[in-house]
Amino acid sequence: MADGNFPILIFSHGLYAEANGYYSIIEEVVSHGFIVLNINHTYESTGSLFPNGEVLFFNKEYDQKNNNTQMAEMAWNASQNYAKAKNDIERLNAIEYLIKNYAGAEITKRWSKDITITLNELDKWENDSFLAKSADFSKIGAFGHSQGGSAIGQVLLADNRIIAGINIDGAQWGNLLDTTFNKPFLLISSDWPENHMNINKFSYRNLPADTFNKHIIKNSGHSNFMDIPLMVNLSFINEAGSIRPQKAHRETTKLIVDFFNENLSFN
Repeated sequence: MADGNFPILIFSHGLYAEANGYYSIIEEVVSHGFIVLNINHTYESTGSLFPNGEVLFFNKEYDQKNNNTQMAEMAWNASQNYAKAKNDIERLNAIEYLIKNYAGAEITKRWSKDITITLNELDKWENDSFLAKSADFSKIGAFGHSQGGSAIGQVLLADNRIIAGINIDGAQWGNLLDTTFNKPFLLISSDWPENHMNINKFSYRNLPADTFNKHIIKNSGHSNFMDIPLMVNLSFINEAGSIRPQKAHRETTKLIVDFFNENLSFN
């Protein structure tokens, strides 16, 4: 560890991804003077290795039970009604039930609790861990990708220990639609087409303009925030945009570092 006291960031991966699929961004963020605690959401990541050698993989049975035909029909009907809507009031009416009740809403709340559990561990580590002399436990932020980004919005609402957060290209499921928080929050979005169902426009409708910001990475796709495009640079496989993978990662890491430097730099 370098000398100093560094802010702590918690990272939450996307559904059916895993914590080590984002190292190109996370290692760059760490190199700018942050400690990143990288959560692996057990049973909903591709796999989690425990200290005793046990490996727990993605739980397909649980996923199929909750992400079922009913959910598919709900999403289909909402998307059809959204496409027919003529104004934002009608668009909100088309997707409000989906935002609150889709399977992602339940995952968002559960993953938010995973982050809270990690924060509870930090309370112990402050006095007795290898981080004790190197971490600034008064400066804690969080960021996540996709489903993990939705969890960040939820934990900012639920836990006051998180000072600032970033949602990287995640649809914000759950009850944030009807409430708000006054914390620095950044949405980093890929370059979705104009006819894309814009859930976040409505989920974040109550967030104050002075604390909420949005940035679009032009010509990027959903996977451009992961390591995949750096390893397989074929868009029909990796679901990335036309932007060069290295450029997407440079722009993303700069946004992340600048945001947390600004919002966790208080004395």
